[in-house]
Amino acid sequence: MRLVWVAVAAISTVGAIAGCASRERCRCAGGGMGTATAESAAQVTARGTISPDVTAVASYESVERALGGTTLPSQYRAIDARQCQCLAAANAVVANLLDEESALAARAPRRGRRGSAGAGAVQSDLLAFRAVEERNHAAGKALERFYQAAEAEGSRDLLRQMLEEIDRAIRNFEQLEARGLRAEAEKGALRRQKIEMLGRRAELELSIQQLNGELRHLLGLDGQDFTPIWPVADLKVAVAPVDKERAVTEGLASRADLGMLEMLSETLDRNTLPAARGGLGRIEMLLGAGAAGAQSPLGRLLDKSGQTEELETRQRQVSDLLAKSRAGAVEEIRQAAYAVETRLRQVALAKEARESWQKRLEQLRGRRDSDDVTAFDVSAAQIEVVRAETQLLHEVVAWRIAEVKLLEAQGLLALECGYSLPDWRCGGE
Repeated sequence: MRLVWVAVAAISTVGAIAGCASRERCRCAGGGMGTATAESAAQVTARGTISPDVTAVASYESVERALGGTTLPSQYRAIDARQCQCLAAANAVVANLLDEESALAARAPRRGRRGSAGAGAVQSDLLAFRAVEERNHAAGKALERFYQAAEAEGSRDLLRQMLEEIDRAIRNFEQLEARGLRAEAEKGALRRQKIEMLGRRAELELSIQQLNGELRHLLGLDGQDFTPIWPVADLKVAVAPVDKERAVTEGLASRADLGMLEMLSETLDRNTLPAARGGLGRIEMLLGAGAAGAQSPLGRLLDKSGQTEELETRQRQVSDLLAKSRAGAVEEIRQAAYAVETRLRQVALAKEARESWQKRLEQLRGRRDSDDVTAFDVSAAQIEVVRAETQLLHEVVAWRIAEVKLLEAQGLLALECGYSLPDWRCGGE
């Protein structure tokens, strides 16, 4: 993606230079005078050398001192998974706009039975369905970031343990060198490992900052309050198969996108077709699709004149789209259910790997005084134990995220927070 933007920028620059080729200088968009000329941009030169200049970087420690070091926050904002889920659902910006539009459309007079609903009723429900769908996706995204933040915070502590163990091993070798034993090769390997861990820590700190920023936005928190979020995550693993048929049945009844298509399939007539078009137009405008010129499949179907002979075709096409969407939803839910079980298997394997390294460490410690076990062996095993702990944490979080994605595929995340699908089958005058 970065290369694409670079290419676009280069094309834009070439176009600007070509447009000013007949003049010595180009006028900038802000009203100033640029100094670039076609002649200077087209100069021919031999191939040079591109390399970074790091002479200002004395060492990692010097950079840390210059930047003020990295300290853990003293206070956090505690948020649990349910709070995260429902705050995100409530603060979904587009969903709130869609609900406002739905309320406006609902003020239009309703006439006749619900089977031949008034235009305002159909448009209102269409917008309301889409609002629930947006809240469901917003809750899913926020929960994924929530669990990723939990993993990042947990990994930060494990990484600190690993660095402490590496430093301890380096000190042990320095003591051996003081006694006249050569250990430069081992110390070099440990230093390289420490550099790798410090690099991971830097990336981890950046990831935590970015996840906090996303969560503040998704949850509607004060953008000027930078108190970091502490994800109070329940990472207790429950071993149970997923009832896939039940998951599919629940999902087909709960998904807002299917409910919307089902409503249109049964209520679309000459009276409601223009209203359906209008509602879809508002949805796509609020989602930003209108500006990009991209319509949904349903929008393309209904973007016609609505004559009587054409209306029958539209009704059939909506029914066909509903059938295909149901089939796609079934597959999506089943795949999400399989993913939960696969992640659970990965958790079991990661736990076995951790236990294997813990057993190895205990064995080495028990033979510490023997000639064939060194302090380096013990430290290396301790580091592997921490690595295994980190991998186990990752797999447990991945299992939790898979559960979230299953609930999102079923359309249940917004409903669990008290939102409901429009009851379009109710009659009324």
